[in-house]
Amino acid sequence: MSAKKGKAKESEEELLALKAAALKKLKADYPIQCKKFISEPIPAVIKRIDKSITAMEILISYTIIPNEIWALYYTFETYPYLTALCLWTSPIDARGLDAIAKFVIHHPTLTILHLIDYLTTLVLDHNGIGSLGAVNVFMGIRANPANPGILKNLSMRYCDIGSKAADAIAITIATNNGLIDIDLSGNQIGDEGFPAIAKALPSNTTLKSLRLCANNIQNPAAPSSPVNPLSLNTSINTLCNVLAGAEGTGLPVLEMLRQKKPLAQGKKCEALQVEISERMGDELYSTVCDVNDVMADIAAKNAKGAKGKGKGKGKKGKK
Repeated sequence: MSAKKGKAKESEEELLALKAAALKKLKADYPIQCKKFISEPIPAVIKRIDKSITAMEILISYTIIPNEIWALYYTFETYPYLTALCLWTSPIDARGLDAIAKFVIHHPTLTILHLIDYLTTLVLDHNGIGSLGAVNVFMGIRANPANPGILKNLSMRYCDIGSKAADAIAITIATNNGLIDIDLSGNQIGDEGFPAIAKALPSNTTLKSLRLCANNIQNPAAPSSPVNPLSLNTSINTLCNVLAGAEGTGLPVLEMLRQKKPLAQGKKCEALQVEISERMGDELYSTVCDVNDVMADIAAKNAKGAKGKGKGKGKKGKK
């Protein structure tokens, strides 16, 4: 055996010895941390520690409480070989999500995080994940076997998302009927990416709010265009003012609201309200606000009428 190969083998053995020592420390620390956080060691975690030799992935598929996550956090605080944390069908509350966020931030080797079936809100604001990261997020949402899934609210504001992610966003909007609120404000989807998203909206029956402000959308299609998101089929009732135009004229926004008003009154579509995010003249701003108020009244009346019908049916059923 050459000296070079001998040194390589020696280095490999040293690395394995370091990993074995780290695993031994994990096995000793985990019960101690669980005791500190008044929780019991999770059998699946103990099993992974026993079986791991190199990189470790933690897979948990039952209800997990925040204290158990904190126990994991401190157990693996200095462990450099953890690569994945997968929580499948594990209900997580706000405190648990906070613990997971800190877990991810302070474990630089963790590259995979799965939160499946019980995640209702995902906020990735101000993380520079870029177009590729956004594509992966939307692909993950579509890949959920429980589609439409339980995820309802998605916020990816100021994440450096460009037009290259538009197709993935559009496909998810068209095929996912679980999301009710998507906020993509402060990205760079632009005129190139907006048409694909607009075309997808009529296929969605549950999305209530879409925010695309500050996305450099300067020349969107006119209200009569085939990519106009005002189709009778769309369920959108809050659309951020993406149609304000490059100079913030706001005229397309007003025209959009006027087209929707009689349709909403006839209960042929949702009552659309616009969140004004772009600059426009005082007079036009006032007019748009007035039409928004009318839309809000229509939405309230339609909702009241729907409840009334339900009550009537109930009374009739009792008789």
